[in-house]
Amino acid sequence: MIKYLKTVAFFVVMAAFSSCLKDKAFDEAETGLNVASSSNLIQLGGAGAPGRSATVGLSFEDKAVTTTVVTARLLTGTPAPTDIVVTLDTTGQSVQFPAGVVKLPNSFYTLPKGLTITIPAGKNEGTLEINTNAIRFDPSTQYGLAFKIANISPSGYGIAQNFSTFYTLLGAKNDYDGNYELTLTTTGWGAYGIADGPTYTWGSNADKTSIFMITTSGTAVDMFDEYGFGTFIQVAFSSTGGETGFGATSPRFTFDNATNKLTSVVNTTPPDARNRVFVLNPSAPANTNYFDPATHNIYADYLLKQTGRPDQRIVATFKYVGPRP
Repeated sequence: MIKYLKTVAFFVVMAAFSSCLKDKAFDEAETGLNVASSSNLIQLGGAGAPGRSATVGLSFEDKAVTTTVVTARLLTGTPAPTDIVVTLDTTGQSVQFPAGVVKLPNSFYTLPKGLTITIPAGKNEGTLEINTNAIRFDPSTQYGLAFKIANISPSGYGIAQNFSTFYTLLGAKNDYDGNYELTLTTTGWGAYGIADGPTYTWGSNADKTSIFMITTSGTAVDMFDEYGFGTFIQVAFSSTGGETGFGATSPRFTFDNATNKLTSVVNTTPPDARNRVFVLNPSAPANTNYFDPATHNIYADYLLKQTGRPDQRIVATFKYVGPRP
């Protein structure tokens, strides 16, 4: 089982299309079909999701929610003259999930309207919704639901064959989950085995991501170094500014949801010969260890303790970049 969601949260996944699709509607991301010439065709995927897939992020909390998983769209330039019922099928289809995605178990959701989408008269789109509770999700797993058009009523409407299938990826995330740029500052004996070192930014290359904070519970996230090591690890820097890390450490950050205070940092890896552990810095300045909901940034001041070495102080600013993929 993968330990992190490979495709984040909260954004639409766009598919690649052939360069031969040059009509105005496609160029403006409305659809992969020429709307003006596609009379009475129905596609899966709304005007904002022509790529035949989408991603939905759900808050990792014990709360019943209703969320849209797929949209059916009438491609004519005028609204539907009468209700159009699109019946979907989830069996016997050729839709393939990305590697590592697990089909959302049937016991995790219900379909309030069954496998039918109604495009109301006077509209061009209708949606299929599910009822679910993300507290049942494993936050380290990405789930998926796939659909295809099985039937359209009344007669006279055709299926846009290139857009007759669709899948939606679902995952559970807490408020602290995301993609961050990490800046580390040393003061005195630093966090990185160097004295009085400068400030370093991890993953500042614009074409690469930096740090993922990955949901492990409703209040906790684990640090994942996507930029350098590709694993759960406490990243660091050498005296020359090169990327390094404390290989036997994997920090978990736990917050108080009511106050946004960082309440603990712990090492989740098994004890090694150095007995490495993380603790919040008892000498940290006031109002240091917290999550800022306005900026989504995280500020942390903590210590790495280990046998035979002095405490290594880690002063970290996690600048929010956006949802992680």
